[in-house]
Amino acid sequence: GSFWGGLSNDELSAFDPDKVEILKFAFPNIQGGMLSLFKAVTGGDDWGWYLSSLWITGWIDGCAFLGFIALFNIAILNIVTSIFLDKVMVAAQPEAHEQIHQKQVRDKEEEREIMRHFSRMDE
Repeated sequence: GSFWGGLSNDELSAFDPDKVEILKFAFPNIQGGMLSLFKAVTGGDDWGWYLSSLWITGWIDGCAFLGFIALFNIAILNIVTSIFLDKVMVAAQPEAHEQIHQKQVRDKEEEREIMRHFSRMDE
């Protein structure tokens, strides 16, 4: 059967009926499975409850579910971190008048360096 919503009744008959009812409640069909995944990653329901219901089908489903939860959380952390760093980088930029002043200082230093080179050539 497929992950989270596609197990047939024949496949489910091999498991404990009480656990099968929990699994059918958590993942009744594909749409219900998607809703359960959404609840698990957004905090609507505890993902541990879904994981414990999936373990009855074998370690592959449980590991796939853990992988989904981990990747989703890593993606969210990545997005939040990048937004934070972008705002920090913008805030760390000097003001326009400071940038102009820094450019003028660099230009003066370059001018002095060029004058030194010409002075050496004149000698």
